Amino acid sequence: MFKFWSLVIEPILRAIGARRLVEIGVDSGACTRHLLEYSAATGGHLDYIDPAPLFEVDAAQARYGAFSTFHRCTSLEALPRLSAADVVLIDGDHNWYTVHRELELLAEKAAETGTGFPLVLFHDVAWPYGRRDLYYAPERVPVAHRQPYAQKGMRPGVTELLDKGGLSAQLCNALREGGPRNGVLTAVEDFVEESKVGTLQVIPILYGLGILVPKRLEGHAALTAELQRWQSESGLKVLLELLERERTVEQTDLQGEIVRLNALHETLARRSEELSKLLQVEHGAVLQQYAESDRLNAKCERLASEAELHRQDRDRLRAELDLIHSSHTWRWTSFVRTASAILAGKEPWHAGNGK
Repeated sequence: MFKFWSLVIEPILRAIGARRLVEIGVDSGACTRHLLEYSAATGGHLDYIDPAPLFEVDAAQARYGAFSTFHRCTSLEALPRLSAADVVLIDGDHNWYTVHRELELLAEKAAETGTGFPLVLFHDVAWPYGRRDLYYAPERVPVAHRQPYAQKGMRPGVTELLDKGGLSAQLCNALREGGPRNGVLTAVEDFVEESKVGTLQVIPILYGLGILVPKRLEGHAALTAELQRWQSESGLKVLLELLERERTVEQTDLQGEIVRLNALHETLARRSEELSKLLQVEHGAVLQQYAESDRLNAKCERLASEAELHRQDRDRLRAELDLIHSSHTWRWTSFVRTASAILAGKEPWHAGNGK
């Protein structure tokens, strides 16, 4: 929605002298920053709502706290607690139930306070979510109001989700485009038809900007001039220039991303080749280590076999020696060995030892 700020949104706010603002769906804060600056400059107040914002809310509140209040919850939880607003910007959960219920709560607040229905700006009233529900948190939508969905991508002109690729394939998108109670634009049209609160104007570029003008402002001269500007030849030219500028920026960014990815691919390919060579070297070294290990294991086995043979020879010789020592001949000749030892000047063996 922030891409419409300088050309459409801010001129509308200034045309009607809006002071009490509500923003549903903060995301990265691109539009929120403009709204905070506007509130500070005009002495107004912004209530901005998001259960999981992607920008530094604390820093924003430290700077703009006197002109704003942040609500970390869903829109359906926050809206009943807020004061009536002059302008509400809706860019939150893009499904029929949530948007329709947000509008019902705004109508209830207007009736309760007697202030009249606010001017409402909607993003994503064109493809892909104008006629198809998106569920950031499916469990928040009652089953009776929830379309069958899947985490698959979308393509313009294709009613059903794609099996592969497509836009926003990571999100929970309704299986089919179109049909009753399906999509943001359908929710707005249904509410306008039911309530007769005002008229809807759509700028069908950059995912679509919807402008719901309440009956109380239908005769507002400055606002009427702003809205008619976008239906004039000069206004359409400005919108086409905006669209072309955004297309060029996206194309430039895409080309830059392609260059970056190609460079990354080359780096990864080069690194992969280096790692492959390193693995080959390491593999060769490991094979050498395995070969050396096998050689050492074989040597150990051979030595163990030789040691076993020596042990067997030792045991055999010991058995033969024990047999000799236990023979009668050995005992009967012991005195001869003793005499021989004495004559040789050696310590004689004790006959009782059998040695």
